Amino acid sequence: MMYSPHVLELQGRCDTHSSADLRQQFEQLAQEVSATETSAPVWLLDLSQVSSIDSSGLSAFIAGFKLARQQGGALLFCAPSDPVRMVFEIAQLDRVFPIYESQAAALAAWEQQTLEPTFNPLAA
Repeated sequence: MMYSPHVLELQGRCDTHSSADLRQQFEQLAQEVSATETSAPVWLLDLSQVSSIDSSGLSAFIAGFKLARQQGGALLFCAPSDPVRMVFEIAQLDRVFPIYESQAAALAAWEQQTLEPTFNPLAA
């Protein structure tokens, strides 16, 4: 069954101050999915307006990734700025998270079920 991604358009910095709110959003979305039992979580994070990210932000993304995967879903990313993409690359999370150039590219990959990357070091 195909599920429509829920798009979260993040802004500013993903850091210690904002990561708790992001984790809370993921948990709330996961609870909504659990309550309906009709869909799996598919979350698309649009990073086009994110200026910077630190380890707290990355940790929140990993938490969201795990929540989505536990419920049979996916966490996708799109449109990171060069500095944000560099953080993903340095942390080698670009090998874990599917990152696309735009919302349209991410949604097309989801619809075609051609999500990348396939490498998943977080798998049990």
